[in-house]
Amino acid sequence: MTSTLDIQALSLTLGGKDVLKDVRLTVSQGEIVILLGPNGAGKSTLLRTVLGLHSSMRGRVQWQGESLGEMDAVTRAAHLSWLPQHGVVTEPLSVLELVTSARF
Repeated sequence: MTSTLDIQALSLTLGGKDVLKDVRLTVSQGEIVILLGPNGAGKSTLLRTVLGLHSSMRGRVQWQGESLGEMDAVTRAAHLSWLPQHGVVTEPLSVLELVTSARF
């Protein structure tokens, strides 16, 4: 199988505290991955960091062999996106419209 998502030595420090340290993960096409852990374990932080939403990250994240850090935001969003659990939606959108709009 071809590696779709490749995370190597991913680390993140916030407020002087290491919140992610040396995370490594390779996900191949067709695989399903579940992030499971208690509140505060870093699941959402990991996802936001992989998506490039934390500029202070260290390490390497590649999507289909291309560095996510070198992709422009529009290209990155066309492949990977994140929809926060909480938020206010002011437009009358269906669930499908809301989820697909996270790509843009």
